[in-house]
Amino acid sequence: MNESPVTPADKGFVFVVFGDKYIQEAASSAKQIRRIHDYPILLITDRPLADSKIAAEFSQVMVRPFKLEYSDKIFMRESPYTKTIFLDSDTFVQKTLDPLFDLLDHFDLALQFQSPVSHYHQPGIPVSFQEPSAGLICWKKSEAVSKFFDDWSMVYDQIQEEEGCVGAWDQRSLRKALYFRRDVRFATLPIEWQFYTYWPNVVVGSVMMVHGRGITDKILDSINHSTHCRVWLPKVGYVPHYPKATIFELVRFTIKFVIHILRICARRTLAVLKIWPLPENKRLA
Repeated sequence: MNESPVTPADKGFVFVVFGDKYIQEAASSAKQIRRIHDYPILLITDRPLADSKIAAEFSQVMVRPFKLEYSDKIFMRESPYTKTIFLDSDTFVQKTLDPLFDLLDHFDLALQFQSPVSHYHQPGIPVSFQEPSAGLICWKKSEAVSKFFDDWSMVYDQIQEEEGCVGAWDQRSLRKALYFRRDVRFATLPIEWQFYTYWPNVVVGSVMMVHGRGITDKILDSINHSTHCRVWLPKVGYVPHYPKATIFELVRFTIKFVIHILRICARRTLAVLKIWPLPENKRLA
């Protein structure tokens, strides 16, 4: 499928990905969105889509000259929609995201802050201004937002030049561009709107969107099984609330937790013995 005509709309979703694996992942995410929303979904990618089934999950396709780097994510700015929600490809929308579109009646941008910045320093930016996630970004078209995207692109190139290597500088550059773009009014989103499964989380109420790979239908169902305050551990699941948990839930969690700890110990032992080295961190951030 070649690039399709891109038509304006009041509200819409955007994915920016390259490579067959991530295009297919975005198609799965788009399919889930279409079960809940009737808004157009734009895919911005580096190649025409050959698979008609994958192409059918998107309303529109835009082909752009990607660098095949994290900076390509900034192509999201080419969204034709008045109000846009950008999502990473490994996201699963569970409930309506209309409240995010409504938020844009009062703000220019909406995004989530939850990444620590203790591992690097940016002059002029206090550590209390955390790194925003680039996995969920909502915005409405305006001159100020257009200039913000200009700043984001420029800062990304600056950081990559300073670091002297290609890396995942999308969130680091987003942090700096957002902090110094004083004419953009942004809202911060709680964990429930982008629930990461990669690291421990505490959540209260319904989870609107899950962000993570290896998510099964069983995991998705369990995430909103309760709306009480609950703790999530990666690869283990929720920690049962012991006053209300059943014996079965407590035993199941204990077994999963013990198995996970044993796997970690075994993996570390193999690494120490140089039998199975740990992978290098390829995501520079």
